[in-house]
Amino acid sequence: MTDTDLGTAEWLELDAQLRERWGIPLAQGSIAEQRDRARRLADTLAAATATAPATACRIHEIEIDAGGLGTYARVYEPLDHGDTVPSQLFLHGGGFVHGSPRELVNESVLSWRAVSTGVRILSLAYALAPEHPFPAARDQTIHVLEELRDRAGELRIDRDRLGLGGNSAGASIAASASLAIAQGAGPSIHHLALEVPAVSLRGIHDLLASADLQAREEVDTLLRAYRPDSDGAAFVADAAGLDGFPPTLIVAAEHDPLRPGAALLADRLRATGIEVAEHVVPGTLHGSAGITRTSTSSQRWQQIVDGALRTAYGTRTDGDAR
Repeated sequence: MTDTDLGTAEWLELDAQLRERWGIPLAQGSIAEQRDRARRLADTLAAATATAPATACRIHEIEIDAGGLGTYARVYEPLDHGDTVPSQLFLHGGGFVHGSPRELVNESVLSWRAVSTGVRILSLAYALAPEHPFPAARDQTIHVLEELRDRAGELRIDRDRLGLGGNSAGASIAASASLAIAQGAGPSIHHLALEVPAVSLRGIHDLLASADLQAREEVDTLLRAYRPDSDGAAFVADAAGLDGFPPTLIVAAEHDPLRPGAALLADRLRATGIEVAEHVVPGTLHGSAGITRTSTSSQRWQQIVDGALRTAYGTRTDGDAR
């Protein structure tokens, strides 16, 4: 990979070494075994390359009913927060099949993000495929937004500044939830933040046509597990209409095969009159935004997101706390 900084190159090398050392493809075995290997790989990489979680952030968990689909959210809030604060529901990455709010990389990125922006972040343990294919995670997200609004007093959430965000597969789910909400399926959201989003199924298929066999098999496995529709409800850049979205932040990695889909969504949202802040971060890869201890490109990524959230939620403007 060209045009990446030393920290990113070292992260890639470590990733390759770990995969070779363990000797088993992540997509092999039972779904529980796959998730365990994916979590082990993610946490080992993060322990070596991500900044330690912010000490000025309180981290705890709350139970969420979500319309009977019981789950939890891991909460990140700055120690100096006020009585009622703006909040964002966040959906982690993991290819629709893997991932957890408790991964070390999420602990690092989201704790610092909360401290730097003054926005409370609630990272949702959403329903994973293949046990829960589309639209389960989308519908659960909408239920959770409704519950957070209903519990706003208890949780000290500013009902007028409750937003939604996500990374990779989580960004895809957040976008599909926003589309359903725009069509009347749930409560309005203040702001939408999408990082390396998977938002165009047609674009993914176009990429697979020129990808190597291993990449095609890995992506095909994830899509079979998620079972998305073909009319754009799951991958919203392909949807017929995008009216009614909230102001949206889209951040793409320069060297990400999913970048064209993110650009397509940004263009289509702007064409409908939606306020869009779009950034392509030089020198970054699809999964490299959390390399904040060793990569200047990843540090820049987090600064961009932090600044955009401070503006969107009208919180502190005194600079970056990282």
